[in-house]
Amino acid sequence: MPLLILNLFALTAFAGTVTLTGTCVSKLNSNNTINFSISNSGTDSASGLFIQSFPAFSNITTGYYYANQITPEGTAHFAINSSISNSIGTFIYYFIATYQEGTQLFTVVFPCSVKNSETYSSMAGISNVSVKDVNSSTFRVTGSIYSFSQSRISGNIVLIAPPELKRQGSAPVPFSISPYQYSNFTFYGNLQPGNSTYSGAVALEYAYNGINYGSLDIISINPYQPGPDYLKEYAAPLAVIAAVIMLLLLVLRQRLIKRKRTK
Repeated sequence: MPLLILNLFALTAFAGTVTLTGTCVSKLNSNNTINFSISNSGTDSASGLFIQSFPAFSNITTGYYYANQITPEGTAHFAINSSISNSIGTFIYYFIATYQEGTQLFTVVFPCSVKNSETYSSMAGISNVSVKDVNSSTFRVTGSIYSFSQSRISGNIVLIAPPELKRQGSAPVPFSISPYQYSNFTFYGNLQPGNSTYSGAVALEYAYNGINYGSLDIISINPYQPGPDYLKEYAAPLAVIAAVIMLLLLVLRQRLIKRKRTK
């Protein structure tokens, strides 16, 4: 049975490092659950792990799950409830995991792509995804939806990120794309103070002829990196140039004064 390793999240704390990797089985179980596990390859334990599961385009959870502790090299296994039921196709879910490391509380998101019944090839997908800082408090995600379909495709696209990074502008957005065309999208999110790197995704879903199709593009949201301060970088060379210009002007002034005196 194929596995989909979806996400990696690492944070460095005083006591050590917690590195969590989520693994999602891409085929839905017969009892309508999703096999999902979280492993810790860090040097510190993740305690009090609490998980909420959501379909990518809904804010209604399908369940709550708990693990007392995931020690270094340890793994916790979960059977996540879904709302897929008898629907056919590919569906995008995500799991919000909150845990404690030492005295600090952290949140991480694990996206998951799940198939029910046989595999169907999507005729629309996500490409050219880019994540950039706008300023110290805002990041922007841009990209394109492409279509290889002979018919118009209508669906929704959404930014999946930890709750503290989401804002109104990252809600699901409907799209409608003509055959063999590209359509651009933009999402905005909130950057948090500190040096933590967050993982997220851009997810797309649409339905066609009674079959659901989904695509997922994993992204990394990095801490704010201010651009180079060109004024500081070139301050010394500019000061030298200014001094040379002042010296030349002074020499020229002295020559003009001397020339006037000799007339």
